[in-house]
Amino acid sequence: MSVQSYLDEMEEIKQEIKNNNIKNKALRERIRELEGNIQNYLNSKNQPGLKYKGKAIILETGEKHLKKKK
Repeated sequence: MSVQSYLDEMEEIKQEIKNNNIKNKALRERIRELEGNIQNYLNSKNQPGLKYKGKAIILETGEKHLKKKK
C-alpha cells in the first residue's frame, strides 16, 4: 500500500469516529431524558424503586460535584 492510501484510510477513520461521537452524544442525551422520566414516575407513585426483567431500579440521591474554576 502507498502512503496516500494510508492517509486516505486514516481520514476515513477519523470521520467515522466523529460521526460515532455525534450519535453517541444524542444517545446519552436520550438516556438522561429517559432516566428523568423514570425518576418522575417513581416520585409520583412514592416508590423507592422497581424491578423490570430481572433488574432492580432504585432511586438514589447524591450530591453533584461542581467543576473547579480556573
